[in-house]
Amino acid sequence: FAEIFVDGERVFREADHIVAWVSHEIDLMKYAGQTVTLTFRLASDAGVSGTIGWQVDQIRVVSGSADSDGDGVPDECDLCPGEDDNVDVNGNGIPDACDVEAPILAPSPHDILKNRYISIDPRGANEINAGKDLDIRLTLTSTLVSGVTAVGSQWWANAPDADCIAVVGPTRPAVPPNWDACPTLHLTGCPIIPTPTSWL
Repeated sequence: FAEIFVDGERVFREADHIVAWVSHEIDLMKYAGQTVTLTFRLASDAGVSGTIGWQVDQIRVVSGSADSDGDGVPDECDLCPGEDDNVDVNGNGIPDACDVEAPILAPSPHDILKNRYISIDPRGANEINAGKDLDIRLTLTSTLVSGVTAVGSQWWANAPDADCIAVVGPTRPAVPPNWDACPTLHLTGCPIIPTPTSWL
């Protein structure tokens, strides 16, 4: 059998013969703030042969709060709760499950310059954002209107209507909208504008 002790107190025991790797999590909260010694003990007898003993690997002692999703990242540091923070295929430092892309210009015929509204594809270039509830924020970087001093102001897209028209405003939505029904989303500051069929 195999056992783990903390300062002489047994906190784990495995008596079965296991041939595959298994993971175990042991709560050490009662030892918080203390300096302790972890001891790993394997006991056997002459009746057991042909084995290579007990193999222990990837031991981690994590301080702080719980790790609800089991990815080895404490909840207060978790970038993507409920998902594995360690999976980051593109190496950008954001777990794949929570990775988002900036919206892109909507496809033709909505990819031309327009007045008073912007047409985008909120799913991103590789549709990474599909299925996610996202906030979309617009920042005014320049203007052709003389006397306007709002450059740098930021506006938030509200939930789209049936025509995929989303009015922007200064307040961030309480709940991030889902944009899946709108591969072409029309953002505007005016509550009444032509329907998308006339935007050519």
